[in-house]
Amino acid sequence: MSEHILTGIADAMNLRDPLRDGLRKLHQNLSFVNLRDDLPKIKNDLPGNYTFDTDFPSFCFDIATGVGKTRLMGACIAYLYEQGISRNFFLLAPGQTIYDKMKREIVSSHPKYLFAGLPHFANAQVITGDDYRWREGLTLQLYEDVRVYIFNIQKLLKGGEKQKYKFHEFMETLGKSFSDAMRQKGDLVLLMDESHRYRGPKFFEALHDLNPLLGLEFTATPVFQGNKLIDYSMKKAIEDGYVKRVRPIYRENDAQGDEHLDTLKLQDGLHLHLRTKAHVETYRVNKGLPPLRPLAFINTRDISHGERIQKQIESAKFMGGQFKGKTLLIHSKSDEEDEQTLVNLENPESDVEVVIHVMRLKEGWDVQNIYTIIPLRATISETLGAQTIGRGVRLPFGKAKRDEIEDEKVATLNVICYQKGKDNYKAIIEAAEYVGEVKPEEAKDDGPQLESHELKAAGERSPYAIVVPLIETHHTSAATLREFPAKPTVALGEISTSLVAVDIPTGGKEKVGPATVIQIEDEVADLLRWLIHGTDCLNEKDAAAIEKVVASYLTAATKSKDQKQWHALLTQHRQTVREDLFTQMRHNLKETESLDFTPSKSKVRFASARRTVLKEGGVKQRTRVSDKEIPHVVVAGYEKTIYPECAFDSAQEKIVADVLNSDKTVKRWLRVPEGQFSIAGAYGNYSPDFIAETDSACHIIEVKDASKVRKKDPEVMEKAKHAKEWCVQATKISKKPWSYHLLPHDKASASDSFQGMLAKCFPV
Repeated sequence: MSEHILTGIADAMNLRDPLRDGLRKLHQNLSFVNLRDDLPKIKNDLPGNYTFDTDFPSFCFDIATGVGKTRLMGACIAYLYEQGISRNFFLLAPGQTIYDKMKREIVSSHPKYLFAGLPHFANAQVITGDDYRWREGLTLQLYEDVRVYIFNIQKLLKGGEKQKYKFHEFMETLGKSFSDAMRQKGDLVLLMDESHRYRGPKFFEALHDLNPLLGLEFTATPVFQGNKLIDYSMKKAIEDGYVKRVRPIYRENDAQGDEHLDTLKLQDGLHLHLRTKAHVETYRVNKGLPPLRPLAFINTRDISHGERIQKQIESAKFMGGQFKGKTLLIHSKSDEEDEQTLVNLENPESDVEVVIHVMRLKEGWDVQNIYTIIPLRATISETLGAQTIGRGVRLPFGKAKRDEIEDEKVATLNVICYQKGKDNYKAIIEAAEYVGEVKPEEAKDDGPQLESHELKAAGERSPYAIVVPLIETHHTSAATLREFPAKPTVALGEISTSLVAVDIPTGGKEKVGPATVIQIEDEVADLLRWLIHGTDCLNEKDAAAIEKVVASYLTAATKSKDQKQWHALLTQHRQTVREDLFTQMRHNLKETESLDFTPSKSKVRFASARRTVLKEGGVKQRTRVSDKEIPHVVVAGYEKTIYPECAFDSAQEKIVADVLNSDKTVKRWLRVPEGQFSIAGAYGNYSPDFIAETDSACHIIEVKDASKVRKKDPEVMEKAKHAKEWCVQATKISKKPWSYHLLPHDKASASDSFQGMLAKCFPV
């Protein structure tokens, strides 16, 4: 009987194969358990090795965006109702957008109706977070049929004095609070859309407070992995043809200039959008299909960034002004008119062709007419993820599978990159392959637990406090360009810049067409401007020398002094020439630097510091710590220092600390906390490893990689030189002389005395 019910529901709702599989997995598992048993017994009775992070049994359907999670949700409700398991179903949304979407889809006239194919569910009683205060009491008196509750998770939270929802307050119509009424149902099934959003402690408390009989989770990005009934990735959905093809598109043989990245992406993407628009229109007219307006979808960083992009796209200079009045900017402060325009984007009468959004449309907003996604540089790390690409994978014209659409361009989502190996190409490939899912190795946290540990300082009155004079250091440097005969060191032949698409998941590549270019009126002047203002070591005083070097380079590259030939070369190889010239110029700079010291009457004040360590066993006694553990723990048990607990980056540093601690000639010593004592220089602020004080002198000690010391690494030697100069200044204003010592790491020995260790230091 149960199998008959399951098949009947799946057939009536025309469930896709992965959805049927999910429903069948639910049926199979519930056949082994009594949901009214306690959780340990349910877990023991289940045929699979399931774990739950909730206090009630809760199964997850990990299904890619665009495959039909909403349809499966309706099927699960129908199955549980027909099986007599429940007639009370609580649909939970993580935010207002999905909440509003759920309310629309519970209406039978909606094209994505929750119970499509099940006409007998038209009588289901629907209670929402907007009407529950009066509708629940009425339905209890008039109906004994299935009830569907639709709520935003925020309405369940108890909150404080400002909590505006009355979910937990006594209601006269019920004789109890609404939350009490839910708890007393006894058969409440909790269906959580985008369930990865409910993992916080407050949300878990709200879910457990409902006392559900069963939980069902629906998400394309599960955080918890132990309760998954089905795992159907976007990569599999693309292979099986349930969603559009996903094609990252990059620029091949491109050297236009990194500062033009956003404009190039917009031009490439919107030119491709126009071509796609023509293909879709031809296809739908020839097939007699309803109108459909393709959309381009642009991610921006913040509201001001979005406004700038909208202004650029709508300007008369951008692609002939053809997008004037055809863009929609949507963000957290959008007004009701813009929100309604967003809802109506699938309406063929809409004029919108480009949607510009500010971190807003990751979930709950699904339209079938997105064909181009343009993630701008400023938003790559945050928004180019599974949910963003997932907005555009749904098939158009209500088609169930991609092979029902003869023109593959009408069933393809293009994601605009820049250059392969640069910008966000790798991120797009990864997001496209795993769009709609969290990779298992990222979902699980099998690494060690860490915590921040305080290294407490004894204070400046301690007998082990070393007086370190406060000397302000000011480093200045200047460079002058020497004229030299520049010539290309890279190939600058004729090239054709093209757009190349990579098919996911096959990896196949195809040329889409020519890439757009940035037209600059005077390329030579632009190159000079970039070298002077776009680099960190050249400026206006070098302008005359730069102009001569550039002329030499371009003459050698084109074998001509014709400015038109120079211009043509730079149009093709703009960024390549910039980088080649700049590299040569760096090698022809005459640099001068100075280090100025300003002694003061104050002293360096050492305070408590912090170190990230293992949560378990993060503090080890110095006599009981292994060399392997040293970089990951705090080492305790030191004397003659204001820091009885120290953190080291290497075993050799600990050896030095042990020598300082045990040698009787050392009166006090200090492992310098990061950032509390530093000396300025060409390589930034330098913080040495140790300070030690004897009866006659103070010593700064640095432990450094032996190979770098012996090869006289420029950075190591420069820092040592400045530290030695600091010691000269410190000696002038201190009671004891100061000296600097550079110790190669392979010379650190626990058997040495302090003087023996100093004798092994490298002369500076």
